[in-house]
Amino acid sequence: MMENADEKAVLIVVAGGSGKRFGGDKLMVNVCGKPVFVHTLERLSSAAKRLVLVVPAGREKEFEGAVGKFLPKLSLKIVSGGANRTASVGKGVAAAELRPGEVSAVHDAARPLATPELLQKLCRKAREVGGAVPGFPQADAQKRTDENGLILDDLPRKNVWNVGTPQVFQAELLLRAYASPEVADCLDDAEVVRRIGGQVAVVPSSEPNTKLTTPADLEKIEKQLSR
Repeated sequence: MMENADEKAVLIVVAGGSGKRFGGDKLMVNVCGKPVFVHTLERLSSAAKRLVLVVPAGREKEFEGAVGKFLPKLSLKIVSGGANRTASVGKGVAAAELRPGEVSAVHDAARPLATPELLQKLCRKAREVGGAVPGFPQADAQKRTDENGLILDDLPRKNVWNVGTPQVFQAELLLRAYASPEVADCLDDAEVVRRIGGQVAVVPSSEPNTKLTTPADLEKIEKQLSR
């Protein structure tokens, strides 16, 4: 556990998504006695310098109530999100009041297995190069298809990664990236930062970091958290 506040990240946790593939409100689903997003906050709060939780507009009181019930001593700021993930993260970045010299982590609330140790590794790399994301080696063959599903190319697995969150960046870089009008269609924060010319490194990780997307994911997460 970190003790020096200067070594910690300003943590922006994004609670969004429609839950269509899960079949309901995945972030409030009970996992080992607590809503899944509460596990996320609880596990990473020790590595957070400040904490911002971005929630769907109109549900601020609901999330505030859950935090108050399960984590009554946790200090955080709750803000409403935007029309898509990029807009929501942008609101979180604005609310975080980032300062020069800090690093900031953006994390999916639906990934409750990420650890403080993983966040520490990412922070160290982000301070070094600008940004860092956790990467998991691609084990399956990769294909690129046309609109009809016909294979066009066979892509090499070497240097191909599945990436998740937390994604960590130097504060100045993240602020500049989300001030750009050219990032609305980006798929993740690494793409946002790279679009303005920032460098982002992949930090290999073997830690379980499942994102709750489907009911099958819930079983995996429950097994890991019960350990």
